Amino acid sequence: MAVAILLESALAFLRLSDPNVASWGNLIGLGRDVLRVQWYVSAIPGIAILVTVLAVSLVGQGLNDARQSEAEEPMSDSISRSNISACAFRKAPTAATRSRMSHWRSSLTKSFASSASPAPASR
Repeated sequence: MAVAILLESALAFLRLSDPNVASWGNLIGLGRDVLRVQWYVSAIPGIAILVTVLAVSLVGQGLNDARQSEAEEPMSDSISRSNISACAFRKAPTAATRSRMSHWRSSLTKSFASSASPAPASR
């Protein structure tokens, strides 16, 4: 819905739609001629487009999230989502992770050591 509003407004602004139909994009386009004197002629429809698109997007995302949460299986009372995500970060790192961390530390130490040493003087 939000994309349709933006698309229609953009086409009307570019005068690619019916000029007899009232449209926010058409109002903004007509306000181009008086933009320096009466800036609000273009600003009010622009703000209306912004608020409407934002509201429609937020409502759509909320409905989508509500629909997805209904489709998921309910979790038991003893285990909550926050406990699962908190436990995921407490597990011990694997051997591959420890290897990557030690390689990162050594390369970082080497780069700091090379940047801290003074440049050799040339003659």
